[in-house]
Amino acid sequence: MNMPDMPSVPHDDGNTPRPPRPRRRRVWRVLAWLAGLLVLLLVALGVTVVAALRTEAGTRHVWNLATRLSAGMLAGQFDGGTVASGLRLHDVVFASGGTRVAIDRIDGKWQTSWSPRRLHVAWLKLGKIDARLEPSPPSTEPARMPESLELPLAVDIDTLTVDELSLLQGPPATSSPLVLSDLSGAVHSDGQRHRVTIDRLGTPYGKLQANAQIAGQKPFALSAEALLEGKWKEEAYAVSATANGSLDQLRADLDATGDRIRARANADLTPFGRVPFTHLLIDGERINPRLFSPTAPQANLTVHAELRPVESVAPPPRVAARKPGESTASAVEAASAASASAPVPVPVPVPAAPTANPLAVAGEITIRNLDPGPLDRERLPVHGVQARVELSEKTQTLRDLRIALPGRAEIVGQGALQEGRGGFDLDVRRLDVAALHTSLVRTNLSGPVILRLEPGRQSVALDVAGGEIKLFADAKIDEDAVTVSALRAGLGSGTLTADGKLGLKDEQAFEFKGKLANFDPSRLAKVAPGRINADFSTRGSLANVLRVALDFALGESEYAGLPMTGKGRVRLEGERLLPSEASLLMAGNQVNLSGSFGARGDRLKVNVDAPQLDRLKFGVAGKAKLDAEITGTLKKPEIVGDYSAQSLVVGPHKVATASGHAELRGGLDGTVNVQLAVRDYQGPQATVRTLDASLRGTQASHGFDAKAAGSMNGRPLQVTLAGQGAWQGDKGWNGTIQTLDERGTVNVRLAAPAQLLVADQRIRLGQTRLLLDRATMNIEGFEFDHGRIRTQGRFDGVEVANVLKLLEAATGEAPPLRSDLVLDANWNLNLAEAATGFAEIRRRSGDASINAGRGWTSLGLGETALRADFSGNRVTLRGGTTAERLGKLVVDASAGLVSQAGLLTVGPASTLGGTVTADMPRLKSLEALAGPQYALDGRLAAALQLAGTVGSPLLTGSVDGSGIGITLYDLGIRLTDGVVQVVLDQNTVELKRVHFRGGDGTLTATGAVKLGETDPNLTGKIIADKLQLFASPERTLIVSGEAGIANENRQIAIRGKFRVDRGLFDLPKAGAPVLGDDVVVVRRKDQREVKTAATPVVPESKPASRFSPVIDVAIDLGNNFRFRGAGADILLAGTLGIKSEPLSPMRATGTVRVVDGTYEAFGRKLDIERGIINFNGPVDNPNLNIRALRRNQEVEAGVEVTGTVRIPRVRLVSEPNVPDEDKLSWLMFGYGAESAGSSQQRQLSGGALGGAALGMIGGKAGKSVVSHFGIDEFSIGPSTAGLNDQQVVSIGKAVSEQISVGYEQSLTSASNVVKLTWAFSRRWSLIAKGGSINGLSVLFNRRFNNWSTLFAGGSGRRAADTDPAAQGASAPAGDPVEAIKR
Repeated sequence: MNMPDMPSVPHDDGNTPRPPRPRRRRVWRVLAWLAGLLVLLLVALGVTVVAALRTEAGTRHVWNLATRLSAGMLAGQFDGGTVASGLRLHDVVFASGGTRVAIDRIDGKWQTSWSPRRLHVAWLKLGKIDARLEPSPPSTEPARMPESLELPLAVDIDTLTVDELSLLQGPPATSSPLVLSDLSGAVHSDGQRHRVTIDRLGTPYGKLQANAQIAGQKPFALSAEALLEGKWKEEAYAVSATANGSLDQLRADLDATGDRIRARANADLTPFGRVPFTHLLIDGERINPRLFSPTAPQANLTVHAELRPVESVAPPPRVAARKPGESTASAVEAASAASASAPVPVPVPVPAAPTANPLAVAGEITIRNLDPGPLDRERLPVHGVQARVELSEKTQTLRDLRIALPGRAEIVGQGALQEGRGGFDLDVRRLDVAALHTSLVRTNLSGPVILRLEPGRQSVALDVAGGEIKLFADAKIDEDAVTVSALRAGLGSGTLTADGKLGLKDEQAFEFKGKLANFDPSRLAKVAPGRINADFSTRGSLANVLRVALDFALGESEYAGLPMTGKGRVRLEGERLLPSEASLLMAGNQVNLSGSFGARGDRLKVNVDAPQLDRLKFGVAGKAKLDAEITGTLKKPEIVGDYSAQSLVVGPHKVATASGHAELRGGLDGTVNVQLAVRDYQGPQATVRTLDASLRGTQASHGFDAKAAGSMNGRPLQVTLAGQGAWQGDKGWNGTIQTLDERGTVNVRLAAPAQLLVADQRIRLGQTRLLLDRATMNIEGFEFDHGRIRTQGRFDGVEVANVLKLLEAATGEAPPLRSDLVLDANWNLNLAEAATGFAEIRRRSGDASINAGRGWTSLGLGETALRADFSGNRVTLRGGTTAERLGKLVVDASAGLVSQAGLLTVGPASTLGGTVTADMPRLKSLEALAGPQYALDGRLAAALQLAGTVGSPLLTGSVDGSGIGITLYDLGIRLTDGVVQVVLDQNTVELKRVHFRGGDGTLTATGAVKLGETDPNLTGKIIADKLQLFASPERTLIVSGEAGIANENRQIAIRGKFRVDRGLFDLPKAGAPVLGDDVVVVRRKDQREVKTAATPVVPESKPASRFSPVIDVAIDLGNNFRFRGAGADILLAGTLGIKSEPLSPMRATGTVRVVDGTYEAFGRKLDIERGIINFNGPVDNPNLNIRALRRNQEVEAGVEVTGTVRIPRVRLVSEPNVPDEDKLSWLMFGYGAESAGSSQQRQLSGGALGGAALGMIGGKAGKSVVSHFGIDEFSIGPSTAGLNDQQVVSIGKAVSEQISVGYEQSLTSASNVVKLTWAFSRRWSLIAKGGSINGLSVLFNRRFNNWSTLFAGGSGRRAADTDPAAQGASAPAGDPVEAIKR
């Protein structure tokens, strides 16, 4: 703007009044200035924020400002970075109230973007985090599902690591922190769906891997899986868990497996429902309490628990409430009367309605012990536990509790807790304490046990009795003490009464007193009988320093029939025995103790004179004597004493005589003099005729020597040992072994003196040279120092035969191997924090032989060597062997070294690597090792690569075979031309091709299985095409079909279908011999049973084992399956279904029918008209329906068998129906009983027919002695051919079904007759006789009931069928002999 453009300035006249200023314009001017200032401030703030977020200096100022304004809640040191791209902090602490979180290091790098909105964290590394949280108050409000889990932006954390997280909630005095370490993971979210991955996390329970993802919108779909691997008490385990569903309904599965444990659980969870779950199932197997505590007994437990929520629970059972002023003992006395009549403490009914509780769950819990046993054998004496539990927020109820103990003993009862108050009423029944501990006598105790629980106080009372034993106790526990108000035990006429108190605070003072009257220890333990009366009292304290004052005095007593006296006054304080005295005379054996021990000037005398140890019945016998004086302290005792024993027996060990003297004085210059002489020791494995040992000198310088002569497992043994040494206090013992010589068993001799140092966690052996039989062992040195091992040496010419002799001498059993192998070995090892060195062994000469049933067979060993090289934390094994019979084996493998118990060694966690190859060019050479019943052929080769760990190896490679043949001579099975191609890939075994020929058929197998898994994915198939399994003349079987093998519900299942193309089973003519029923065999208890004809047959259907597969196979017998044996020649057809499951007997379903066949009995072939065998249960007990008749005669007679194999029902049948006597006659002789003379009828109707019936039905197929000579009929009695003599020998032979030849010879004259019979139809027959009677007869037979039937031309068979009387004669007979007599 220039000057002319400016407007003129009005003239200011002083007399002219000024107009008032406009106020509105001023306001707007002020507002404009304020707006400008605000914009300026916003711009300045924006610039400041940008500078603070994107510059390191600004971020530092922001951090400092935040720490100052937090009033001490936030502290830490800023190392660098910016808020926008990442921060580096250390020693960060946040504290608020009872919450404190400390992080020693934070390092992160990230970047943000606004389109799209995304936070990308490249890494976030946290050091040690110590989080202490104040305990949260219990909330009664139910959990509510969030409305949304969506994020306003996407978040990606590529790397998240935490060195250590220590989480503690609650006061440190009562809580222990949860420590997690070595976390490595990642987090990814697109705002709508979130995913978390944990690659590695160390927990107190093992290493964890997990990943999970969840949706951001309801119902929040969720899927997760986790794997936890760890060790507990040297037992490796793995826990896998999966979860699928949503936060509304979630299915969770857990599977835990270990070396000797297995468990699984599944639950249907409802995290935000009325109850947290709708179903919970827990199953555990092979649980051993010893794994969790080394002092716990061994057991093999299976646990099953299944819980479900319930809308309401019944009121808790009302236990016997204690009245005011009444003790628990009074309650148990009242309950003991009801114990005998009430099997279970029944809750008193109350009219209250069920208590509604949305958090109540109930279910059954079952625990079974598959390996029970007594406590003294380190077993758990419990068979099982079963109970129903009902749990809610305020009440815990246990109903129907049953604990099964050995024998028939059990503990039953129930109980409840409500807001910390309640109790349990238990009932002990038939308790045998000998089943709990075998050293105790048998009992039968029953009675109630009552437990009461109150806040700060618990009490227990029991009153059990059985026979002569009674036990009553009443005790209570509170915050101050454990008080035993009364203890009364009765054993016959003997009683024990006691009472006392144990304090739980301050010094934990205790005081007990009691009295024993007329006590007989033999009623309680397996010792000698006696009668003991005694008073005893004890007092003292347990805290800080142990103090005990014990006084006892025996009254008039006896043991083992001899007087028993004794009294004592014993005082103990810490490690010092104060002046005390005690004496005991028991069964003629005396023990005296007097004096003090543990401080300077104390002197304790011990005297034992036991000339009658066997009277004690303590498992020892003989005589023993000890006189000793002990001074000094517990750490540096001084002992002078003499000891001797004669005819001493301790368990299986026996010593004829033993004597000696011991003198040990304090200080390094103190005298040391120990002598021992033993004669005629006998033990389970060794016998020592003489043993003399001595130790003389001082602790700083002494010499020792020992000589022994005897035998070990029958081999002579002579040992000589001598040397000198010095005790050097904390440095241990250092000395020299001058002589070491053993002759007879090992034959080893020390060639030169050897230096030996033994100290705490340290052993050092100097240069040592041992001479064996034609072998030398040189040890250049050996040193063990706190887990570090250094050794060097070599073996020259070691004979394996001597090693086998040593094993035989140590075990008493000859190994199934003999050898003249000679080996050389040398080593130089250093195992410390890292390993260096080597060890190798080589074959010099010789071979090894194995006896597998065909005599000793040599292996034909060739070059054999094995070398182990140690480097760092790994050992490499290289070598192999060649053998004419086995082939070639080459090993090139390595394993990692791990530290176990302070030693560097190969353990289950050692990593594996390398290869193993094997080549067996001639499998036929293995026949001698397999046994005489096998024949092999073909070639087999394998090449494997090792990976994984020693505990969980991974195998990759292949196994190839060609021309393989397998023959099982005892079964008649032969497979030829076999081809095997197996591929292994990371423990997955795949059957690429398995093909065999059997006769003209083939067998093919395919499949795959994963090794090293508890639940492997197994798939396989077996296909048979006219496969000939049996090919002997007596046994032929050709089958076709297929079967599949799979893993179903953690069980191997075999399902398939086969058809028999041709089958023949021809049994031997005679079975195995059986002793007669009149033979009684008397045997020892350790002999197996010898069966006789009178031995009852008790068929058993044994269940399959726990590890048996599930079998479901259908077998079609086809059209050509023939069976011959036991008098039968039959053609079978039908279909059978074979099913089997673990722990269940094998079952069969289906029907097998006889298509055609005959049955031979008494030399007669019976035609089988009906033969049906139904299977609907056990394989060995089918239903029978068999009918066989002798055809082509007037009366066709036979047998009919029904029922089952175990309980058969047999009856005689005929067409037409005739009495049983005629049925048997027609069956055996071909004519009726009325056709013989009166004397013959009496013979037939008497014992002969009865015996014949028994012979036929008794299972021997009707065979008599004469049947072995080809004679079908044999009898002595009246003639059937017309001779007048009463004593005639008759023999006969059936030439065919229609023609028979007979001969009769009189025993009183020269009369004889030959008879030829031709039955050319059912009614007509022709008989020709020659000899004393000559002639030809034509016979016509017709049977009828009355003349009208005869002239009416009716059939006698039909008439008989309609006759009710005849029907009754044909009814089944339970005993055919009784039917004959009727």
